[in-house]
Amino acid sequence: ENGFLKVFPEKEGSDGERQVEAMISHPFSLNEFEFGKLATASKENGRPRLVLEASEESHLQRPGPLNETAQKGKLVTGVKREYFLDKDGKLNYNLYLSVGGQPLKLHLICKLKRVENGSAGS
Repeated sequence: ENGFLKVFPEKEGSDGERQVEAMISHPFSLNEFEFGKLATASKENGRPRLVLEASEESHLQRPGPLNETAQKGKLVTGVKREYFLDKDGKLNYNLYLSVGGQPLKLHLICKLKRVENGSAGS
C-alpha cells in the first residue's frame, strides 16, 4: 500500500478532534479514499486514536472494465482502519473489510512495539 494522510487543523470547540482524509493505493488495482477523525485524547481511554473509513462506493476506485486479474479477486466494498495507543504505549492497528456488500468484518490486527537503538531482537 502507498498513500497520503491529510490532518486538518482543529476546529474551535471540537474537544481535540481533527478531521482527517487518506488516499491509499493497492497493487491489486484499488484506490481508497477514506475519511475520519483523529482524537488527541479518545473518550475510551484518553490516548490518541485515529479512525478512517471508506464506506461508500464512491470512496473506492477501480479500473474501468475489470481485467482478468481483477476479476479473480473478491470485490472490496468497504474498509475501516483504527490506529490507537494501548496502555503499554504500543501502536495498535485494526483493519476491517467489507467484501461483496457484506457488513464490515475484522480482517487484521497488528500491535507495533517501538524499538530503541536498533534492538529489534527483543
